Amino acid sequence: MKNHHKQMINAYSYNSGKINLNWLFIIVIAYLLLHNAGILISIFKFLDKPIHSLEHLSSGVLLVFVFVLGIFGFRQNQLTSVTNSPKISAPQIKAPAKTEEEVSDKYKHSSLKEAQANAYMQKIIDYINASAIWKDNELSIDKISAQTGIPKYYISQVLNEKVQKNFYTFINEYRIEYAMKLIKSPEHKNWSFVAIAFESGFNSKSVFNSFFKKHTGMTPTEYKNKEVG
Repeated sequence: MKNHHKQMINAYSYNSGKINLNWLFIIVIAYLLLHNAGILISIFKFLDKPIHSLEHLSSGVLLVFVFVLGIFGFRQNQLTSVTNSPKISAPQIKAPAKTEEEVSDKYKHSSLKEAQANAYMQKIIDYINASAIWKDNELSIDKISAQTGIPKYYISQVLNEKVQKNFYTFINEYRIEYAMKLIKSPEHKNWSFVAIAFESGFNSKSVFNSFFKKHTGMTPTEYKNKEVG
């Protein structure tokens, strides 16, 4: 599940139940509780204090567990292998989460040369600014690759090496920059934060609020009070 999450944030700009494994985490926890209940039942049997009702209950819960696992497993999407709009400047480069040595080691077998990597990075930024594709609330690295002609694994590499960010963070910072412009814009002063979030490409108010706070250090309300009054 940890590896799945890493793949997800390197290939998608959003998080949803169709691509994450939150459902599996819940089911695993439920299974562990069921398993421990079975251990307790065995202990009571060992002590000559059988609890038949609990034994029947555990069988029923196991049946439900298998059914739910099958339903959510069937619905789970497989992850990918890796109008005029105001111009948004490229997100500022922040301190890398990983050292340059760690990032370089990850891509040490890549055939991508420095000059080509720089060209790809500039092409990605130019395309994003020109198209405002970050407004697509289901934007994936596959879509960027299809529109720019840059192989998706190179997109992931240049983002990690040039700006030290995964795809999820890189795109959502564009969305936050645009949301900040909308909040300060007189034309959008009556817009709700939900409307601004969806207009900026977010598909969840909670994700918008969380990422806004992480990016600016303020909640959307605090930012509006500070900038607009």
